[in-house]
Amino acid sequence: MFNSPVIKSQFGQHFIIIPSTKINQLATLKAETFIGRLSCEQFIRHLNAPLGYWQQLAQQLHVLPYASWKAQNPWADIQVFIAQALVQGAIKAFKSPSFQELANTSSSRTIKTAFGKRYQIRPASSALLTPLTEPQAINSIAAATQFVEQLALDDETLTTLNASIANTDVATTTEAKRQQLAEAIANGDLVVDLEPEPIKPLNEGEFIEEVVQAAQPEPAKTVAESYTVDSKDAEIGTAKGLIAAAESGAPFCEECEKKQKVA
Repeated sequence: MFNSPVIKSQFGQHFIIIPSTKINQLATLKAETFIGRLSCEQFIRHLNAPLGYWQQLAQQLHVLPYASWKAQNPWADIQVFIAQALVQGAIKAFKSPSFQELANTSSSRTIKTAFGKRYQIRPASSALLTPLTEPQAINSIAAATQFVEQLALDDETLTTLNASIANTDVATTTEAKRQQLAEAIANGDLVVDLEPEPIKPLNEGEFIEEVVQAAQPEPAKTVAESYTVDSKDAEIGTAKGLIAAAESGAPFCEECEKKQKVA
């Protein structure tokens, strides 16, 4: 199954083909331009992508339904439809490094400055797949050169970063690599993204967790527990009175007194 978002052409170049509705806003990213449907069709036919890839791409073009187009053009293959979508701007093509280069770990492209800031220098086309956090506006050669010089990159890091430039051979000398990197940033082939500061763990004593317990409902009292001390004392006094009355023969109540008089 073809899962790579990057397609290689018969000429060794790599491209990302994506519907226009799914393109993240990136001012420096420039799509390929074509003159007419014929040049678009030639471009599409030179890409090494299986039929299933084009079918999946066609299903995402809601503004240009493939089923309706196919009903009107039953003898045309799907590459003709993709070429027409490219002409109309429903899809766009962008130069890209290889899929392996895009899949490399971001740590090799992350640069930490002496001031503690962390920049990630990545291919512009990678923003089509993973949005940028805080892209930096570096649009001139002078600004890009100054930025690269401030990073003080070694030769190995320069080589790694410049290898991310689409369809470009890495320069040979360290100074040429710095210039190549600055040009790629200024031209928009590479983008600079400022990474958010990592959350630092707090030292002991800097944070005290306060646990607030919710008020617990008062348990319901049983029948026996519902009696108060006063009611229990009253009951004891009543019992003693009844016992004394029984011993003396005194009536317990008015009914008992009436019966005693009748007897």
